Amino acid sequence: MKTSISTHWRWQVVAAVLFMLVVGVCDAAGSGKFGIHGVHMTPNGQDAERFSESAFGGGAHVMVTLPRPIHMFAGVVGFEAISLHHGITGFPDNETGLLVQQHTRQGYTRFFLGAELGGHGRAFFRPHIGFNFALVYYTYQVTVEIPDDRSSEPAVQQTIDDKGRLVFGQDITLGVDLNFANTFYVDCGVRYLKSYAVPQELGRGAITVHPEYFQMYLGIGFTFDYCRRMAEKNKE
Repeated sequence: MKTSISTHWRWQVVAAVLFMLVVGVCDAAGSGKFGIHGVHMTPNGQDAERFSESAFGGGAHVMVTLPRPIHMFAGVVGFEAISLHHGITGFPDNETGLLVQQHTRQGYTRFFLGAELGGHGRAFFRPHIGFNFALVYYTYQVTVEIPDDRSSEPAVQQTIDDKGRLVFGQDITLGVDLNFANTFYVDCGVRYLKSYAVPQELGRGAITVHPEYFQMYLGIGFTFDYCRRMAEKNKE
């Protein structure tokens, strides 16, 4: 059963790649694009989903197409910043009796560079598949605060732990770009992300970190053609 399911998924991936290639060849050559996107990221696997949390974040990206006849290929560069976890633990101080709050924050910042295969011309419906290499920076910070009853600001605030680790990663993207009059676009899809040499625990009070995630993303932006037309219009 596992073999048949695995074979089924392989054929789906092959079909998707062939479809992107056909669309890229048939679509007229166009310019690149830039924009912003939001993401919802979930850990991959039963243990990951049990001990980790879903996260939200956002980023920016730039895509530059290659000249004809290989305009179905494009280079992609971008970054994402995602808040993995923010937990608050309250406990009384043994000596003073004051209520102390411990804030634990974990972050996931990703800088990626890669290639995209698909339609990049003036068509409305432009499916694409991409592969990126990435530098992933995991952060972990613990801050201790003593609340002030007379103010919204804490009476005492001190960072007692602040760590980060840089690792390598990669991702595979399947998406669809909706091009509106070659002016602005809406892009949505899914990504599979994997990191290497990730610590399971970044510090005291942190959630378990897992190296594999799935993302759903939604992006908006403008094409280079639109920016060029606006620049020419301003010169007139």
